[in-house]
Amino acid sequence: MKRLKHKLDMLKGVKQIFVLCGVLENINLITLNQKKSNVKCAWCKKSFYKNHSRKKSSKSGLFFCCRKHKDFAQRTDGLPEINPSHYGTGRTGRNSSTYRRIAFKNHPNKCNKCSYDEHFSLLDVHHIDKNHNNNDISNLEILCVMCHRKYHYGIE
Repeated sequence: MKRLKHKLDMLKGVKQIFVLCGVLENINLITLNQKKSNVKCAWCKKSFYKNHSRKKSSKSGLFFCCRKHKDFAQRTDGLPEINPSHYGTGRTGRNSSTYRRIAFKNHPNKCNKCSYDEHFSLLDVHHIDKNHNNNDISNLEILCVMCHRKYHYGIE
């Protein structure tokens, strides 16, 4: 009994104790030191613990229990709260009423830098002033994916 009391004293602060086979010896004692759930997964609504600094560093204020659920939420058809305001626009092809349709209707369907025009799907619409809310035709430029990446990475 003295050994049992000693082992239980060592476990102060542990919220749950499970005893296997009724014997408190070495491996037969399993302890779970779980923190109290303080957030819910924005995708599956499962409760889980997130420490204070991780909660504070969330840009969207949304939390996810695993990377898979965050990836689901960031898809175009996922959670709109986590996506930028321009996310998902221009993705519906030539017949949409988005800035992409406007640009391809009013500009030649080729890269403005290198004149690439072989595959339509490899042409991007670039916002010259980097403001995705400014969809004026003078602010839109058609670039191939390579020229677009070079521009944003400062290569050219």
